[in-house]
Amino acid sequence: MISAQAAKKQANAHLLAEGSDLVVLHASRNKKHGVWVVDYRDPDQPNEMLIGGALVVTDEGEVHGIGSTPDA
Repeated sequence: MISAQAAKKQANAHLLAEGSDLVVLHASRNKKHGVWVVDYRDPDQPNEMLIGGALVVTDEGEVHGIGSTPDA
């Protein structure tokens, strides 16, 4: 299992590769699915919640986006 810090590093690298200015805020472990759920914020508006979802980081270091809609 990778650490929260490693998951955040992978998520930040993913955002950077996509050309995003967003930055990772924190990661929490989803024990049921065995992944890290990573949320992110706009550094220019750190107190504003973003609408849209989060990133999921697997123990293999793969990063996937999840949406906020039920089928996402």
